[in-house]
Amino acid sequence: MGGCGLFATVSLTNNGTIHANGKNGSGSSGGASLPFQGRYSQAGYVGTIGSSNKGGDAGGIGTNVFGAGGKGGTGGTSTDGSAGAPGGSVALNSIINSLSRVRVLDLVNGGISNYEGLMAWGGGAGGGGSYAAAGGGGAGHVPIFAKSIINGVTGIIEALGGNGVNGSANSGVGSGGGGSGGGGLIVMVYHTYTNSGTVSVAGGTAGTNYGWRHTPIALGQANSGSSASTYSAGSMTPVNGQLYIVAVHNQKGSTADTPTLAGTNGFNVTWTKINDVAYNTTTTKLGHLTVFSGVASSAVVGTLTASFGGNTQTGCQIEVVGVPNIDQTQGTHGVVQSAVNAPATGTASASGTLSAFGSVKHFTLGFVVDKTTTANITASTNWTELSEINVSTTGSLECAYINYEADSGAWTVTSGLSANFLCELAGNDTDDAVVGSTGTIVQYQV
Repeated sequence: MGGCGLFATVSLTNNGTIHANGKNGSGSSGGASLPFQGRYSQAGYVGTIGSSNKGGDAGGIGTNVFGAGGKGGTGGTSTDGSAGAPGGSVALNSIINSLSRVRVLDLVNGGISNYEGLMAWGGGAGGGGSYAAAGGGGAGHVPIFAKSIINGVTGIIEALGGNGVNGSANSGVGSGGGGSGGGGLIVMVYHTYTNSGTVSVAGGTAGTNYGWRHTPIALGQANSGSSASTYSAGSMTPVNGQLYIVAVHNQKGSTADTPTLAGTNGFNVTWTKINDVAYNTTTTKLGHLTVFSGVASSAVVGTLTASFGGNTQTGCQIEVVGVPNIDQTQGTHGVVQSAVNAPATGTASASGTLSAFGSVKHFTLGFVVDKTTTANITASTNWTELSEINVSTTGSLECAYINYEADSGAWTVTSGLSANFLCELAGNDTDDAVVGSTGTIVQYQV
């Protein structure tokens, strides 16, 4: 049965199953916490809606008798989404204080109407996310007031939390976090108690979370419009074991050369070329974009140097991006796939396409270059610009990312001479929705 409340004037003997299961979340609403279906049952209020900001806050706990599960906040315009927090509960000392007023005569006469408020118990709060909130599961309740409680060998008394709703996967405005599972609550008030069976509580399952948060970090750069055969980005402190993506954009009066990349100290590791593309082949300023990946070996300050085999370039830009929370066992250092594109001359946008992603946790990182020195590259809708640098002779380089699977759409460029790079990164964010707490069993002897 969905919920059960038992009041025995003298004794309760159970050799079967007494079971209460909190409702599952529904849509963005928290599931009601189900108490007994009796004289004093009253559904709790849904918790407060979280603020419409940065993925939305977790909803509040229910505030009425037998409180309902919280409701997840609906996110604002940010592409970030967060998992739901667990629902709150009334502090146990509050419950104990209420129970301390119960007397044996109350149990005999069934006069416990003043104590139903002690069962206010919040379910799981829903997930945030810029797309939609996910409802959390409610809490299951079993309140038993009896002078004598006897749970036999085959007797089962259990209260289970409802399940959270799955978050909403949406590739346009950011996804929603999963709703949290609710907890369970058993309250037994008695004068004598014998248990030879099973008394248990359990939490509901969490909804699948789609609202992952990824925060690449622009660590350092070089931005040179001078002729040289080597260019360096220096004095950067890496995070030991973290993935770094490095873009090198160079120009030359004839065919631009493909660089190699080497580092010192924490950056003294093997740098693997992910992909590269030549562009601007109709003018004397021929350009090249090359992107590397590597994993820092220590946190010692180091430098990165792009070398062109002794061939002089007319200018070079380097962008160093750190990417935390990556499953580096996938692909190359966590780079699952990549794509490059050099639009036709005169095209005022740069776009590219990746194959379908292998996980909802994965996300997209990209670089766009433009030969114009004062270009104001505009990232595609819902992308977050991490950095943009401009310098004479070389041009412009922008890095941007988006928290889910996407191609570049249409990055706006100025010159009509541009190229872009996209890659799928194996995000390994741990911001999962919360499984319901196992719950609480309260026993009180009067």
